[in-house]
Amino acid sequence: MEVLEDGTIRPWLSRDRHMQVLRGLWEHRPLDLVANLRRPVLFTPAGSDERRSFDMGHDYDDLASRFAHVRVEWFTPAHHDLHAQFPQRWADTLHKHIEEGFLA
Repeated sequence: MEVLEDGTIRPWLSRDRHMQVLRGLWEHRPLDLVANLRRPVLFTPAGSDERRSFDMGHDYDDLASRFAHVRVEWFTPAHHDLHAQFPQRWADTLHKHIEEGFLA
């Protein structure tokens, strides 16, 4: 958002452009790209009791079992801003995977 001189705000993006960005995020399937990656991947998904989290859990577990360069650390229940919601746990998770040499 742009802050104007009078203290009001207005969006940087037009509504159409904003919707394009949202559609891209919605349609993006990062899990489909994992097989092509050659570096360690640490997924830290935010989970809930919703069906979507359950389905995603199977996807992440499947990836972690198929690829040695993939690890998964679930944050449940959680929202999408894990670093803000769980700063100590987030830091501990990263530190653990660095110390173990996975993210070295």
